[in-house]
Amino acid sequence: MKTSFNLFFFMLLGIIANAQDTIPSAPSDKALIIFIRPPEMASALDNWVLMADDNEFCRISNNRYVTYLSMPGKVIFSSKRGGLGIGKPKDHLELELEAGKTYYVQCDIKSNLINIRILLNEITKSTAKKFLLKAKPDNCELKKEE
Repeated sequence: MKTSFNLFFFMLLGIIANAQDTIPSAPSDKALIIFIRPPEMASALDNWVLMADDNEFCRISNNRYVTYLSMPGKVIFSSKRGGLGIGKPKDHLELELEAGKTYYVQCDIKSNLINIRILLNEITKSTAKKFLLKAKPDNCELKKEE
């Protein structure tokens, strides 16, 4: 019994150690921004357009993450509702990016009786790590790998 417990423990430890290696890190010459959208009931079926300096780079779905590489400097990230997506971005986040550094941005859905919007908030690595270890990349991530 003790042997099977030890075997299970080391298998679990190996899985956790392997999962921690899957979190991307920034190359030395660029900044890496990881956008995460945790599982939420509000607008779960919606995808949201993510933009850097008003240029669309991906649509993020519920319970997914997206990576974005950028040159160092000031970048304004914004978002708007996908689909017809009529209207201007509702929220923005301005970051001063440094080469070799990884930034984590959480995409929170906020709604009221009139509209729904996504809030972009920079979060810590430890907060992001909890989500990234069990999250899947969004479709635009899969296209980058092909």
